[in-house]
Amino acid sequence: MIKRIFLLEIALLFVVTAHANLHQPNVIVIYTDDQGYGDVSALNPQSKFKTPNLDRLAREGIAFTHGHSSDSVCTPSRYGLLTGRYAWRTKLKKGVFEAENKCLIPDDRMTLATLFQNKGYHTAMVGKWHLGMDFPGKPDKRDWSMPVVDMPLDKGFDYFYGIPASLNYGVLAWFEGRYATIPPVFYTNKKKNPRHMDYRIMPPYEKLPANSVDPTRLIKTNFEIAEDFIDNPGKHVKKQIDSHPAIKEAQDAAKQMKRTATLTRLNSEYPKLEEIVQDPNFAEWINGSKVRSELYNRAEVNFDYDSAKELLTTWTEKQERVAKVAETSKIDKDNQLKAASVGSKGNNEPVSKKKYRRSDIINLMQTNPDKYDALSDEIMLAYQEGRVI
Repeated sequence: MIKRIFLLEIALLFVVTAHANLHQPNVIVIYTDDQGYGDVSALNPQSKFKTPNLDRLAREGIAFTHGHSSDSVCTPSRYGLLTGRYAWRTKLKKGVFEAENKCLIPDDRMTLATLFQNKGYHTAMVGKWHLGMDFPGKPDKRDWSMPVVDMPLDKGFDYFYGIPASLNYGVLAWFEGRYATIPPVFYTNKKKNPRHMDYRIMPPYEKLPANSVDPTRLIKTNFEIAEDFIDNPGKHVKKQIDSHPAIKEAQDAAKQMKRTATLTRLNSEYPKLEEIVQDPNFAEWINGSKVRSELYNRAEVNFDYDSAKELLTTWTEKQERVAKVAETSKIDKDNQLKAASVGSKGNNEPVSKKKYRRSDIINLMQTNPDKYDALSDEIMLAYQEGRVI
C-alpha cells in the first residue's frame, strides 16, 4: 500500500509519498508562510478568515497551541523544520537565501524526509524550497538541459515539484525533479503596485539579463523567469498536481474508500436503501425540488454521507406519514360503515355481514354525498347480498 506524507505551503505544496505496511499512517504536514496564529478560525473565532478544513483537523485531532517557529522568515524556519536544528548553527546567521546558493542542508544531515525513508516511506515535496540549489551554468549562460543538484532530491525526497525560492529571489520556474518544466530564459523583477510587499511578477518579460528598461520595475537588476510563470500560480500548480499519475491514483483510491464507507454506513441505517433508490417515485420526488436535486448530486458524485442521510431520512418520514394517513382513512371508513349499519351483533359484527336500513342509506346519500361515495362499494355489495332492509 502506498502511504503519503504531504508537506504543504501556502500556494505551494510539499509532498512526501511512501511505501509502508498497513499499520503505518499517512502523514500530512502543512507549512505556511505569513500565517498568524489567529488566522485559523478554530483558534480565533474573530478571525477574518474562515478555515473549515483546518478547523476540522483541529476538531478531530489534537491542537498544539504552544508551539514556536525557529525563525520568522523562510530559509531558517524551513531548515529548522526539516533538520530539527537552529539555522544559526550554520553559516546563515540572519536573513534568507537567494534562489541559487549552496544548499544549507549538507547531504549527510538527517532530515524529516530521510527519517521517513528509513521507515519505509516514499517521500516527495511540492512547494517552495528556499534552502539553496545549484543550477547549471551562470545566469548569463545557462544549460537547462543539465540537471539541478544540491536540491530536495539530494536531501531525502524521492520526488520534487515546485519553485526554488520566493517570488522576489529569482529563478522563477516550475521544476519537476531536477529539471525546469519550462526553462527560465526570460528576465524580470518587481513591478510597482499599491502595496510595497506585494511582488507583482507578470509579463511583459525581457530577453536580456541586464538591468531592466521597464520604468514600472522597482528593482533594476533582473532575475530569471520562465515564460509560463505568473504571480498567481494556484491554477497552474493545481493542474500539474491533479494531472500527475501518482496523485490521480491516490485521489481515485480515496474516492473509492469514501464511497465504500458511505454505502456501508447507509446500508446499516437504511435496510431498504436499494429498494428506495430504485423506486421511481423517489426519483420523481428528487427531481421535484432544486434543493433535493443538489443534495442528491452531492451524495451521488461526492459520496457525501450527510446529504444522502438528509434525503433518505426525509423520504422515509414522508412515506411513513403517507402510510399512516392511509391506515387512518381505512379505519375511518370501517367506522363509517359500522355507524350506518344495523344487526343483531351490533358494532362487533364484521362489516361484510352488516345489514343496512334503506332509509339510512337514502338519508346518507342526501345529507353526506362524500361519505356515501366512500361507502358505495360496500353499499352495492350489501344490495347484491340482500343485506339492505
